[in-house]
Amino acid sequence: MKKAIIVILVIFVVYFLLTNPTGSADVVELAFDGIVNAFDQVATFLQNLLF
Repeated sequence: MKKAIIVILVIFVVYFLLTNPTGSADVVELAFDGIVNAFDQVATFLQNLLF
């Protein structure tokens, strides 16, 4: 059952990416911004911890 749900979600994501390029670009940009923000927060924490 769990495997079927994962397969359905993957199919939905692939369908979304192929049929909505603008939405896909927004999702990628949002994910990238989140990763950059996370690294920035870790760097700020380490900077405050060490200095």
